[in-house]
Amino acid sequence: MDQRGPFALPRYLVAPDSLEILELDLQGSVLKIPSDVGFSRLKSLQLVRTQLLDQNLFHNFVSSCPLLENLSLEGCLFYDFKVLDISLRNLRILFVDNDMGGGPFDERLWECVLKIACPNLAYFHLSDPFAQNFSWDKIPSLLQTATIWPWWWEDALIREELANYLLKLLRGVCHAEVLKLGKYILQHLYPVVAEPRCFSTTFYNLKSLKLFTGIDKCYIGSLIYLLKCAPNLQLLSVYIDEEEYDCDYEWEIPDEAIACSTDHLKMVKLIEVDYSDYEL
Repeated sequence: MDQRGPFALPRYLVAPDSLEILELDLQGSVLKIPSDVGFSRLKSLQLVRTQLLDQNLFHNFVSSCPLLENLSLEGCLFYDFKVLDISLRNLRILFVDNDMGGGPFDERLWECVLKIACPNLAYFHLSDPFAQNFSWDKIPSLLQTATIWPWWWEDALIREELANYLLKLLRGVCHAEVLKLGKYILQHLYPVVAEPRCFSTTFYNLKSLKLFTGIDKCYIGSLIYLLKCAPNLQLLSVYIDEEEYDCDYEWEIPDEAIACSTDHLKMVKLIEVDYSDYEL
């Protein structure tokens, strides 16, 4: 716990009913959330490196901001949270990123369930580390851009559980027009991409897919799976990890029809591979 003591919102911030933007970087301190105060006109809330001690107070506080459109949680410690419940009808942008450089702030999201019920969400960003479990109460049908950027999970975790977790995440962003996925998503999806249940999700609205990947066969297998699920894809961007260049595996695209490649795909970008000897 931080030794500087909790930070309480000043009365001059709590009292007025006109506040629309609130940004706090508490450098690891505890935010003392008032139990009887909400911001009826608040549209944007950003919390950076902030300790949050009570899940009910935080949920009630956020829920008491009916006009909130932008919620950003960066490097926050959700102390003893069992559920991080973000249920906001008018929310348009949700940014959750706990990759803030080590310590307890890199671990606490592991210990709670992340529940999202934001039907009007347009932009979604989730970065490492992920929560213990995840649920979409309402899948956002107006989603424009989704970014899912996982880190490397420990070997002790069951591979199939990781794949199921990621499939659940992907089902929730199935209406996205732009999808950006980190390298380890492809790696952890690979064990189940051959199973029929993987194709129960179709990204009909997806026009642009940006992937960060490696050279190994697990990446190309997951890539093909995603292409099969995006029949209207127009732009595919593949960023190759520089650290993978010493791999001796050669990418091979299966000789099979993929709907987007025959009907709609207009542009393919392969980035950071032009100076290597690898072939696609």
